[in-house]
Amino acid sequence: KSGNILMSAAGLFFHYVIAYSWTCLFYLAYPKIGLLRANKFMVGIIYGVFVWTMMNLVVLPMTRIPASPFDPKGASIAAFILVLCIGLPISIMTNRYYSRKQMPA
Repeated sequence: KSGNILMSAAGLFFHYVIAYSWTCLFYLAYPKIGLLRANKFMVGIIYGVFVWTMMNLVVLPMTRIPASPFDPKGASIAAFILVLCIGLPISIMTNRYYSRKQMPA
């Protein structure tokens, strides 16, 4: 047994804090970086892959979670999930939000 209910609750909490942080980062960068407004679907795909890359190469190495061998199939599935669940929804919703506001050229 590797943890208890408190550890599980902390993991769930940090999972949502991190996901919310990636959302805030995109939302705040959107009006400042014109490239993010180019194609909401392509940008969402790229942002999902960016989040996967940052999580696996920066965030996870800073934790005490032991590194596991690289698995291309598992990595592809994880990146695809982040594209579908983080990148595309954030890009589409942010585009919709800012489209309703007056954006600087």
